[in-house]
Amino acid sequence: MRTCTNCGAQFPDDELICPVCGHEVQLVPDYVTIESKIQEDRKRKEDEAQRRREELAKEQAIEKRKQQIRRKIILTVVLLAAAAAVILFTAVSIHLKSQSKSFSYQYKKAQNAYEIGDYQDALTYITDALKIDAGNEDGLYLEAEIYVALDKKGDAEKVLEKLIAANGDYTKAYDLLIKLYTEDKNSDAIRTLLKNCKNSDVLAKYKDYLPQAPTISPEGGTYDSLQTVTISAAANGTIYYTTDDSKPDSSSEKYSGSFRLKEGTTTVKAIVVTDKGLTSDVASQEFSIELDTPAAPKITPSSGTYTHVKGRSTGSGSSSGSLSESVSSSSADETDTDITHITVTVPDGYTCYYAFDQTPTKSSNKYTKPVSMRQGEHIFYAVLCSKEGKLGKVASATYIYSIVTPTATPTPTAIPTQSASNTYNPVDTYNSETVATPTPTATPTAAAPTPDASSSTSSSNTENEEHTGTEGNDKETDKSASENNN
Repeated sequence: MRTCTNCGAQFPDDELICPVCGHEVQLVPDYVTIESKIQEDRKRKEDEAQRRREELAKEQAIEKRKQQIRRKIILTVVLLAAAAAVILFTAVSIHLKSQSKSFSYQYKKAQNAYEIGDYQDALTYITDALKIDAGNEDGLYLEAEIYVALDKKGDAEKVLEKLIAANGDYTKAYDLLIKLYTEDKNSDAIRTLLKNCKNSDVLAKYKDYLPQAPTISPEGGTYDSLQTVTISAAANGTIYYTTDDSKPDSSSEKYSGSFRLKEGTTTVKAIVVTDKGLTSDVASQEFSIELDTPAAPKITPSSGTYTHVKGRSTGSGSSSGSLSESVSSSSADETDTDITHITVTVPDGYTCYYAFDQTPTKSSNKYTKPVSMRQGEHIFYAVLCSKEGKLGKVASATYIYSIVTPTATPTPTAIPTQSASNTYNPVDTYNSETVATPTPTATPTAAAPTPDASSSTSSSNTENEEHTGTEGNDKETDKSASENNN
């Protein structure tokens, strides 16, 4: 085989021209010189360089091709990934959209926001959740909790009331609602809530929150005597009451013990406020008290004209001497203290009040013993007062009483000067005491006796009512007392 010196191709020995490059075969070898050797080396190097360039070019072409292929693959992958992402995003969006329309999704979002303290977002989520399922009990309860966290207690109470109305066995709602009512001191709302509750567990748990109304005794009704009212309560707390038919509260009269009712119609109402600040229902009793009116007392002697003659002894001086009320003469020669007294019959259990010339009241003089007549013309009034304090009908008697001085030579015949139209009972009793009888006056032989002005005035000024002192101002005193009492 020959080798072409020009292109290096191999060809048969019998060929004279290189079938590749067409170079003639050199049959006679050239002389090898340094120059030729150098050229040969240079040519070889160039050939090698050319070959490397060609190989590099081929490699680059191959690499370029590979890169193109890779880019196509990457592009394809990217396009496929993008398409997949779009499909996935669309699927996720569809899923999320469907999830956003579900109660559980919104409720979970609200619950998570509430737990981290993001209450406003929690309210937004739970509102959206309840739009999907308005009657969901857990959703309503969470909404109430969120309102409490936002300090919107009124809204929370409304939500809980709605929840309890829908399901009376949702005990957590009772717990939270009663807590809110207690903080607001709304005991009426607690009482109403528990009264309408049918859950025995709730009632047992909050039995102290429903105090019973107090007990008022005696029972209301019509009575003929004054009544003493007592109020008691089963729950520990403070009792408040009213007697004017108004509803009691913590600003009403505080009950500290039994009290007495006056005559007339009175409505007693009472409540108990427990130590926890809870108020009971109102207890009420109506009392109608109609007391019997005492009859008019008996007054003796009866109305009439009575005269006392100074110095004349009637033989009953010892009796009159035992009386503490008397009219005595200021004359130096007066030896007799005979007086006429007024007696009132007072039944057991009654008190008597009396006055001259005006209607007596409870502030007037209290009758304890016979009362001396006053000189001149006066009306004596007396009235009985029952043990319940009710005044009765007033009795009266009019007396004309005078004291006269006899002449120097009186006749032995004594004729009473009591008017013919009145009868005087010589003896009357009061508490087993004998009342002195008036002394018949002697008829002078001279002119008719005239009252001694000076002695009458002196006797009137010295008249003594032991329990009240001087009665010179009885009219003004009794009149003032009557106005104050009535």
